[in-house]
Formats: sequence, structure tokens, C-alpha cells
Amino acid sequence: MTVVSNENLDGLPALTEYLVSQNLHFRYSFIQGKENLDQQKTIEVMEKCYDILGNAIENGYSFSQYHKLCDLKFLQPYMKTC
Repeated sequence: MTVVSNENLDGLPALTEYLVSQNLHFRYSFIQGKENLDQQKTIEVMEKCYDILGNAIENGYSFSQYHKLCDLKFLQPYMKTC
């Protein structure tokens, strides 16, 4: 699991490429509580990551087997921050 924060946004595309190339299970979860993500940068970076995943899926990558965007639960409050 990778907690996505402003500090690691720039490295997410390279990490995504690596995880996909190695067929490793992974999940991205957005940081909560102590900092606000740069929304525009997060959108840009996640679009790059999903472009990488889209290309991999076209080449046979089993997206649903290896990736989970995050573990958000909208029907209950968060008791802890990441």
C-alpha cells in the first residue's frame, strides 16, 4: 500500500510502471488529516498513472487482480488518519 501525499506524487508514475512490470499487488490510498493534497497535481499525476495502467491492460495486464485505488468508506467516519 502506498499512501499518496504531496511528498511522493512525483514518483508515482515510475512506481506504477515498476509495480505493473513486476505483476505486484498494490493499492494507492490518499493521505488524510495532516495535510491537504495539491488537487491539480494529484489529478495530473493520477491521470499519468492510469494511462500507464490503461496501456498495460491493453497488453493483457489483469488490473482487477493487482490494483485497488484506495479503501475509502463513505458510509462511516474515519477514526484514524493515514
